[in-house]
Amino acid sequence: MMAKKNSKIVSVALIVIGAALIAAVGLFTLNALTASEPKSLSEWIVAAIAAIGGVFGVVKNAMDLFKPDKPSAPTYRQTNVGDGNTNVQNVETLNVHLPAPKEVEPHPLFGSVPRLKTEKYISRGNLETDVRAALKQNRAAAIVGVHGMGGLGKSEMAKQISLEAREKSLWVDVNDKNWQSVLAELTRVCDLKLEPNASDEDKLNALHRYFSENQNLLVVFDDVRQNALPDLFNLLPPKLPYAALLTSRIMTLGNMQSFPMDVMTPKQARELLASIVTEEKVKAEEAIAQKIAERVKFNPLALEICARWVWQHKDGARPFARFYERIENRLEALKTEGDPRWNLTAVFDLSYNDLNETDQRRFRQLAVFAPTGFSIQAAAHLWELDKTAAEDMLERFLNLSLVKEVDERYRLHDLLDEYAAGKLRADSEEEEKTETALADWLIKLFGDHYTDDFSNAPQVGLEFANLAKTAEWALEKRKGALLAALATKPRNWLYNYFRELNDWLRWLEGSLKIGVEDNQLKANVLQAIGDVQQFRDDRDAAIESYNEALKLFRQVGAKLGEANVLSSQGQMYLPDNLDKANEILNQALQIYQKIGDGYSIPAQIGNYGWKLYRLGEYEKSKPYLLQAADLFEKMGLMDYAERHRNAVSK
Repeated sequence: MMAKKNSKIVSVALIVIGAALIAAVGLFTLNALTASEPKSLSEWIVAAIAAIGGVFGVVKNAMDLFKPDKPSAPTYRQTNVGDGNTNVQNVETLNVHLPAPKEVEPHPLFGSVPRLKTEKYISRGNLETDVRAALKQNRAAAIVGVHGMGGLGKSEMAKQISLEAREKSLWVDVNDKNWQSVLAELTRVCDLKLEPNASDEDKLNALHRYFSENQNLLVVFDDVRQNALPDLFNLLPPKLPYAALLTSRIMTLGNMQSFPMDVMTPKQARELLASIVTEEKVKAEEAIAQKIAERVKFNPLALEICARWVWQHKDGARPFARFYERIENRLEALKTEGDPRWNLTAVFDLSYNDLNETDQRRFRQLAVFAPTGFSIQAAAHLWELDKTAAEDMLERFLNLSLVKEVDERYRLHDLLDEYAAGKLRADSEEEEKTETALADWLIKLFGDHYTDDFSNAPQVGLEFANLAKTAEWALEKRKGALLAALATKPRNWLYNYFRELNDWLRWLEGSLKIGVEDNQLKANVLQAIGDVQQFRDDRDAAIESYNEALKLFRQVGAKLGEANVLSSQGQMYLPDNLDKANEILNQALQIYQKIGDGYSIPAQIGNYGWKLYRLGEYEKSKPYLLQAADLFEKMGLMDYAERHRNAVSK
């Protein structure tokens, strides 16, 4: 109101001045007509200019003074309370009167980009540079997070780029909308005049005309999901100078340039923490801040949640250390109470809830695998699918950024494995069924490849982490028989290759403490315990374990087990007492011959040679290795024969 009053005072003053100029010119003219001498040309020019200025000033300001007031343009205050995926806007009208704009205002949603979550935006380095370069060429570009379901900062980077475009930016939250709903929103945002019964084709044609009339726009489609694909791209007109930026958890969006987004680098993570908590606070607990970043796998959203918690508790002692204690073993603690934007689990829920019930169950089941990953065959067994169907399912999860491919195996993304584990634990019956299914698959796998090694079954050697994780579950849940089978079926792999003797012995002894009713399985456990003790050169303990195993094998009539224990016992006398070792070995070989186990004869002869070889008794090892090689060759097992001869040649 004050601005309006001041404007009228100025208009009145200018009218008075204009009238004074007109009066002065009138007096000048009257004087010139009655004067004895004529006025000069320059005097007449000055008088003419003054007259014109006076008349213009009076007329112009009189019109402004008596012109009716126009309605005041409202000022909008936008409060963003969305979660980065849904931009919820609370618009309040303020009673502030502004001069009427000289140009037509853009639609209110132009340039209406959701606010950044942090005061300081952390650049994403080369990725952001590449995206900007693609947009400057007016090509459609997509930001695709391939490192998890959410929280990577795809929307944040799009917001920063869009904010720089201001009124040239058009932001659309896609979320769970289909393409028709997105089209309807675009026609509303662009204020297109359409008939009430306009068809989708009419809307699309009007939208394309709008793009041709308003070129060089930046259109941002945020959080694109499967519902809107593939027809979403029909909304974008071909061959026009505009840029489109898409954010999505879907990897394959269409025929466009695509940019995968990963987690932050350690440097970016530290910069993010310092931007919220202050540099001083980060320096005070530098080591633990780094530990937190590693714990949350450098996930930007998780880091922001941490920083905000620390800032809220900045006046207390060691806030970073206290927060680390909260999240060390609890993914669900990564949240800020009362705000869904700062809840990592809630963000992950968005992708999980998009899956159908069957896919949700299959996603949960993948939590039983170790972070080292799993094979297609293992997933197929859990899901009760054939290999082709399981591979198709994994491709779908890969496209949705739920899993990632590592060599020829798959694994859940960082933090998603913990999220899926929490979902699986919520149903104890499903958890037990899934863990047991994996245990059965591992037992069969190692049983089928009992005599193999990395040279002819490299895929089996990749399963130690899954074996260890499943064995720990069986130990925790007190599944004695299952744990015993997990610890004995891979005996050759555990003894010759994995060599994690402490864990192996703990599983073996743990199964006996829990209880193993089957005597043959119990004998296998005792034999394996003896193997570990022999490897550690604890001979007395090993002999005792072998004797206990031998007693049980003979009790149940398990000739193969009896022969295996005798072979292991004989190795106890190497290298000092070859005669005693050979005597016991011959007893075992006779049993193998009797039960028709042709493979074990050269295998156990070779084991004696390998034991001497490892002890540095190369000359003593040669007869055993060469005899085993000859026998393997007669059986047609040329790879085994070559391996034994190669050891001799070295």
